[in-house]
Amino acid sequence: MKKFLCYECIGDKHLRYIVENSGAKHKCSHCHQHNQAFNLAKLAEEIDSAFKEHLQMSPVEPQGYDYIALTQLNKDYVPKGSPVNEAIELHAQIPYEFVEEIRKELDDKHQDWDGIEQYNDFCEEAYYTEKDADYSEYLEQWKEFENEVRTTSRYFSETATDILETCFAGLDEIGINGRNQIIVNAGKDSEIPFLYRARVFQSPSRFEEALKNPDKHIGPPPHEFAAAGRMNARGISVFYGASTPEVAIAEVRPPVGSNVVVGRFNILSRLKLLDLGALIHATPKGSIFDRKYLSIRQRLTFLNNLCLKMSQPVMPDDEGLDYVITQVVSEYLASRTDFDGVIFPSVQHGEDGNNVVLFHKVSTVKELDVDAGLIGIRIERKYDYDNYELSNYTRNEIIGEGKAVRWNLGQNSDPQIELDLNDLKVYNIRSVKFNFKTYDVRTIKSKRQPTKSTSK
Repeated sequence: MKKFLCYECIGDKHLRYIVENSGAKHKCSHCHQHNQAFNLAKLAEEIDSAFKEHLQMSPVEPQGYDYIALTQLNKDYVPKGSPVNEAIELHAQIPYEFVEEIRKELDDKHQDWDGIEQYNDFCEEAYYTEKDADYSEYLEQWKEFENEVRTTSRYFSETATDILETCFAGLDEIGINGRNQIIVNAGKDSEIPFLYRARVFQSPSRFEEALKNPDKHIGPPPHEFAAAGRMNARGISVFYGASTPEVAIAEVRPPVGSNVVVGRFNILSRLKLLDLGALIHATPKGSIFDRKYLSIRQRLTFLNNLCLKMSQPVMPDDEGLDYVITQVVSEYLASRTDFDGVIFPSVQHGEDGNNVVLFHKVSTVKELDVDAGLIGIRIERKYDYDNYELSNYTRNEIIGEGKAVRWNLGQNSDPQIELDLNDLKVYNIRSVKFNFKTYDVRTIKSKRQPTKSTSK
């Protein structure tokens, strides 16, 4: 007697939809209600098709290195992934009483009646893991984009627009697994209420001027002084910030003996940031029975690798060429999406430190409030005479009669960031440490082999 399972007894919403819209009305063998249903053979076909596309069977017996290692350690071999029945129940979300019957149905279908293969895809010993998504199509398009941007057309490239739309458009509509979400809020009462920014000084006069007007000298430069960076072209001013003072200092690469001024900048507006570091590890939430799920996996797998590449260190000699790609990506995100900036790992600091770039449209720093009677600012050094060393710096705002001091930050929009004068610090660089790995260089001598003569 055939058994049927109705759509209401199926947990996976996509498989449920398939049964509801393609099934026939039968009495369900589980809930005993008359609903749209599939018989178990038809349900097994849907499961078989989805498994083929998204999952792969692990080797039932150890192979290669696993075999050697386990033999030496005298340990039992356990295949990677989930046992076949658990995999069926996990993905289809059907009552367990039907899982074994569906497995047997598929075991018979895949049985090698010639006896050559001992195990088939749905034998009792089978284990399943997720297949790697093939993103080669995305990779080919990206290579074409890189070549065109570097050698042909940087600013008016239909190829660039097409591939960037394919990769980044509608990211907030994709459900993501991962330790961190790829879309992060910044601003008051959010995950990122403030950022740190640093500037290194070797000249005492410039250092003192920065302490007098820190919003001008520690904030992002006016467009005419904006140098090209990882996320901006020359002449486009953006705000490069960091998650901690230590990361901010590492990013400016200060020489020993220099002074680094680090300021905390509070974010005044609610901003939306794309976390490239989280994208490196993100996997999609979804169903193997969703017809769109494979393309989502391929897209996200490509973005995993792309964001990892974008976060890698770039040698100074290669910055001009390698930064072109990240600059174009940044400009696209700033102008064609509703993202206000990006987060990416700090390669200079490491240890989970992050950089944050706020795009030009939200990078304006609020000018410090200037007292109407302010006629000058003097920097005073305070000393701890017991220990014979500098204790702190004091910004002495001098109030009096006369022409008030003003400076212009060249603002062209409402300010989005404000320097917190209560969290302004000077770091005098005493030494620099490196994290490195050492490799031996060995010299060997080999005898040149005589070449065979082709002449007769």
